[in-house]
This record gives sequence, C-alpha cells and structure tokens, in this order.
Amino acid sequence: MLGYEGYIYTLEQKNDVKLIFRCQNRDCKGRCHTNTNSAMDIVQTTNYSIGLWFTRREKNNGLYEKGIGMEFLALIATITSICCCFIVSFIVNWKLTMVIYDKELAPTRSGGIRQGALFGVFIGWLSLITFIVCATDFISGSFLMTKKNQSTFTISDILIVASIFSQSIGLISFVGSFVQGLSEARGAAVSVFRLIDEEKDESINEAEVWEDITESRSNINGDIKFNNVNFHYPSRRDAPVLCNLSVVARAGQTTALVGFSGCGKSTCISLFLRYYEPSSGEITIDGKPITNYNVQHLRENIGVVSQEPVLFGMTIYENIRFGKLNATQDEIEEAAREANAHNFIMQLPDKYEILVGERGIQLSGGEKQRIALARALVKKPTFLLLDEATSALDNNNEKIVQEALDRACKGRTTIVIAHRLTTIRNADQIYVFDKGNVIEQGTHDTLMGNEGGKYQELVKRQQMEKIDDDQDDPIKMQKAKEEEEEAIGMCIL
Repeated sequence: MLGYEGYIYTLEQKNDVKLIFRCQNRDCKGRCHTNTNSAMDIVQTTNYSIGLWFTRREKNNGLYEKGIGMEFLALIATITSICCCFIVSFIVNWKLTMVIYDKELAPTRSGGIRQGALFGVFIGWLSLITFIVCATDFISGSFLMTKKNQSTFTISDILIVASIFSQSIGLISFVGSFVQGLSEARGAAVSVFRLIDEEKDESINEAEVWEDITESRSNINGDIKFNNVNFHYPSRRDAPVLCNLSVVARAGQTTALVGFSGCGKSTCISLFLRYYEPSSGEITIDGKPITNYNVQHLRENIGVVSQEPVLFGMTIYENIRFGKLNATQDEIEEAAREANAHNFIMQLPDKYEILVGERGIQLSGGEKQRIALARALVKKPTFLLLDEATSALDNNNEKIVQEALDRACKGRTTIVIAHRLTTIRNADQIYVFDKGNVIEQGTHDTLMGNEGGKYQELVKRQQMEKIDDDQDDPIKMQKAKEEEEEAIGMCIL
C-alpha cells in the first residue's frame, strides 16, 4: 500500500515541478524552460512505455510457473504434515522435482534478467537526460546572462532550474521501483474488469436475494429436463463435454448418472447449479427454462453432497447451520437425525459445540459426510444432488451413510452420480453416459438384462474388482473360510 501512495505522491510532485519550471522562467520568454519541459515529456513517455511492457509481461507470463510452484509447495505441506522428514525424503524424489521446477521456472528467470537489464537502461537514460539538460541550462543561462537585455537573469536562476530538474529526475527514478507492482496489478485487473463488464444476468434480482422464499419453494414441483444440451468449458472450447444431452429427472424420484470418469456426469450438476451456462440447448424445471428462476432462490432449493465433504473450522452446530443461517436448534438436530449423525454427535464431549478442526480433521470420513448431509438437509431442499457421496468411504461407513441417503431421497427429486453401482440398484431411472451423451437408460434390472451393454459391463467389472480385493485381504478370506466351514458343519448335522 505504501508503494502505491509513494507512486501517487511522486506523480503529484512531478507535475508540481513542471509548474515550477514555468513559474521560475516566466521572464525568460520560454527559451530556458523549453529544454526542461521537453526532457520531462521524454522521461514520462519512456516510463509509460516501460509500464505497458511490464503489464503485458505480467499478464501473459509466469502463470504456469506459479502454478507449478504452488502445486510443489502444497505437495511438501501435505506430505510433511503426515510423515517425518526422512520419510518425505524417501517418498519424494527431491532432485527430480527440483529439476522439473527449475525447468518450468526458466522463462520467469530469463524474464527477470531482462527486467533488470531494462531497469538499468532506464536509470542510465535518466542520468543521461539529467546531464544533458543541466549542461544545456548552464550554457543557455550563461548566454542569456551575457546579453544586456537579460541583465536581471542571474546565476541563481540557472542553479534553481538545474536543482529542480535534478530533484524531479530523482522522483521519477523513485517511481521505477513501483513499476513492477503496479504492472502486476494492471495485469490482474484485466480479468477483473472483464468479469465486471460481463452482461448482467437478468434472472438475478439483487433486491430479492434476501427475501423470504417460501412462495418460491411452493411453486416448484421438481421435474428436471435437459433438452439437447451442449457444453464445453471456456478454457477448452475445442473439447466438448456434453453433446446433445437429453436427460429427465422426475419429481420425487431418484435418477442416477453412471459412466467412466470424464464423461460429463459432474458437469450436469454444475450446469443445474448454474455455475456455467450451456453452449446450446436448454435446462428446464417444471417445463420452465432454468434461467427464469432467481439463482439465489434456485440454490436455496438444492442440497448438495459431494465426494469430499467441506467442513469449516467451526463447531458442528455452526457447520450444519451453514446450510440455513436462521435454522433453530430443533431444526439442526432434526437434520442430524435424518443424516444418522445425531447419535455420534451426542457421544462427543461437547456434543454440537465441539470444534471439528480445519477441514473437519477431528472427524472420520463417515462422520464428516454425515455432517455434510445434515447441512444439505437442514434447509429441506426440493432437489438433492449426490456426487459420489459414498465412494471414498469404507464398507461400514458406506452402509451408515447410504441408509441416511436413502431416507433423505424419499419425496425429493434426487440426482445421484454413483461410482459404486450397488448404491443405485433401487434408482427409478439410470442413465449411462459415454463421451458426453446417453447411450443407455432404464432401471437396474432392465439394464442388467441388456446383454453386452455398457451398464452390465460396469457392474461385472466392479464385481470382479471386489472379488480381487477380498482375495487380497487375509481377514476377509479367513472370515469367508470360517463361514464356509460353519455352513458345511450345519449341512452334516
């Protein structure tokens, strides 16, 4: 902040200096101060050109290198928090990592060298202008003093002009130290102003954002339809994610989206939440375009549970209340019961007032997922979006969370993105995605009866993976063996 204040102060001082030049030399008929003002204009033009160069450089260069650096530091922080130093040294190939980082940093390093060279030329240019102007002022001043009609012009006037110009050059050189920071700000401001200049979303009425939405809720039945939706991310216009996608999710029913990673399942949720707009096609709710609904009101009707639950470093009570800021204690406890979270919360030392730690580090994966589900349910949403909500849990926690999810889905329009296909056997409709389009749809039994179908292939593949995992687990193998021996004994009896 001090740098920019100094920059503004310097600009003010520089303009005052030019004004002083004109005042001090008002009796010299414009001959003496012409050189100084022209020199000041040259210096200002040079300074402005350098600033533009730095702005373009900061906007276009260094972004990838900074990303590599942040990823590298995040890797170090993550591993260091788990392991000791010698373990870190063992896991991470430091030399290879440093070589990669050094290679990616090369453009930034060469840019810094060019920057230093340019500053050196700039300072040299200022010194050259200073000496030339001072010499010119002394020569022209001496010439004016020798003239009889300029007898009032003294050596003091010459020294004043030379001194003021030297001070102004010092102020301009002081500006140079802030050029880089100012250029970075200007480069970053380009994207900010681009966002500010975007056309306003007419469906967002800022005056209605915090109004009561009870009437809005009652007017939504819950039918969702994707009509020939096409979409590509702004950063990858040549890579379509959804291609003429048509999906229907009926009110009060559970609709599952399955397929390999990258086929566009999560993108559907992002479009429904209006994080993005379709490239073409239309998304409707109860037959009305989704753009007709106020974004804030729409999201108040949606509960989302993702694969990685995000909890804040607050109490459990505050984390659940985050879903509905005016929720009462009874509403929070009701949501926790519905999410199968109330019992384990009551066993904690401070119950709902216990701090969960940064990102919920004090809780297990299943507990965090149930808190996230309670946060989604506390506002009693019309729509429930489950993005692989149980894929990161072990079997015991998956059973507990899945029981809560099945109960939460009743009476709500639910869209489930499932990795474990056993969790969607009871879904009312299943859509199988491939490369951004639907290739199969139907119930679990219908799709399993489709010999050679993609869904049947996915189910069989997961069954084989489960068998392999069980065989690799000696505890499970021993348990299965004991059960088999017990069954044989019962048959003998």
